[in-house]
Amino acid sequence: MLPIATQDGQRINPRDVRVTNENGASLQSKLAWIKWGSRDVQSWTSDPRGPSVEPFREDDRPDMTRRLILLIQIPTQVQGDIFLSDQRLRPVWYEIPERGAATRGGRLVRVDSPSRPDPNCPFEYWRWVLLAEQFSVEPPEIEHFDKPAQLVAEHFVNLWTIGLDRLSQYSPGVAGQVREVLTRICMDESVAFATWASDPASLNHLLSELLHQDRSPEQLAREALRWVKTQRKPLVWIEADSASHVRMAMVNPDLEPVVVRMTWAGIDEVPIAVELPPGQLTRALIDRPDDAEQSTNDDANMHVLQVDVGDWQEQFTFGPARHVATPPGLLLPPLEPTLTLMGVRTGSSVTVDSDRATLVQIRKRAGRWEVFFECRRPRDEVHGKHSGEARLQTIEDFQGREGVLLVIGDDELRETLVQLFVPESGWHQLLEGENDGTLQIHRRSYEDRWYCRIVLPDVWLNTVFEDDVTNLGMIRSHGGGEPMMQFAPYATPPWGMKPGTMPVNLSQWRDIPGGGS
Repeated sequence: MLPIATQDGQRINPRDVRVTNENGASLQSKLAWIKWGSRDVQSWTSDPRGPSVEPFREDDRPDMTRRLILLIQIPTQVQGDIFLSDQRLRPVWYEIPERGAATRGGRLVRVDSPSRPDPNCPFEYWRWVLLAEQFSVEPPEIEHFDKPAQLVAEHFVNLWTIGLDRLSQYSPGVAGQVREVLTRICMDESVAFATWASDPASLNHLLSELLHQDRSPEQLAREALRWVKTQRKPLVWIEADSASHVRMAMVNPDLEPVVVRMTWAGIDEVPIAVELPPGQLTRALIDRPDDAEQSTNDDANMHVLQVDVGDWQEQFTFGPARHVATPPGLLLPPLEPTLTLMGVRTGSSVTVDSDRATLVQIRKRAGRWEVFFECRRPRDEVHGKHSGEARLQTIEDFQGREGVLLVIGDDELRETLVQLFVPESGWHQLLEGENDGTLQIHRRSYEDRWYCRIVLPDVWLNTVFEDDVTNLGMIRSHGGGEPMMQFAPYATPPWGMKPGTMPVNLSQWRDIPGGGS
């Protein structure tokens, strides 16, 4: 697989690309595009950059979203230099070792699962092969991909097979550790999910080291072991926060227990120590600093939680302990899509396209509290309308249905007290909580968006919480049958999708004179 230099707008003639061996015999080759673009639906193991392989067509021209590559099919007997038009290439030749036998029989099922690689990404097919070898079965059939994507998938399978075989010849123990890190799966209660190394830059570094011919066996093993140690750091993300505490999810992908120490930046207190068992997700409630419990969105100070394990450190920034609703309303940041493994590992987040954004405002009108949703969608998207008559039981049931879910909960107990699903059209469903007859729902649909205004019963707000603080969470599900979900205040993994909540203080609202309420 060779990158081809191009210029934006330049016309490319495939007949100008000719590949031959030293004897002048032509080698089969195929032009293709590697394209990047945001994906509407993210799975846990998908690459948020959205890489894909597309066939080259004669009228194609380069642009900023894709890169031209040349895929060369080289017979096993070919050696020596090859020629790309008039350019001589001196490849490094490796013999491809045989893969492990599928002693158990059968084949890995190609499925979109938190514990499996992205089934639609040819750049991840090599990991299916490693998992299949680990389970002594065959990998999914590569014919699922079109021909250019098959060649890309085979290319990376061969590179990883060669590299890991070289390492195993020098140090089988280190090679086993590398394989374990590349295929690591952990558990959240009964749900299996991947925690394997997924940062593209880190993986490319390892692969280049494994294939580096100037490395001595000792250097190769030492560099691989150093890489393994950098990949065994815990995965940590925020689940929820309240006026008195925050809730963190932490998983230890190492094979031994580790102790995590957490401290609030600038607070001179004994660190909070939590032992993380290997392979299990652990949730921990962390008390906010004493001076933070009265902080509001008028305060300039953010509260930073520092998480340490050995030499590794990560920081998480929290907003105020109470988000105060004041006129004209409390506007939340745009809802976020589900977490991805790569995002958690690299500390990056996925940005929702503006034409799919969901905005939420909490406000008071005519003496009643309401939550207002603005749900955007592409103009050309075909959106079916659901009647909402089928009884929905879980959050997963909402996937593919255009609608919003409002949650009022007690985060300390991890209990949901009110759960209301409102589709764009059709009947709403109150899954938890009671309607005293004062609930109001108003909706209006347009080609590129729809609005939803939920007027809340006072009983939902006044009798549940103390200190005028209400814990609110929101989900927006997109229509069209796609399992695209967005969350506030914090993104969640795609399994067990339960939204976190944020503390909102409703006691400081003061009506604007002459502006109504």
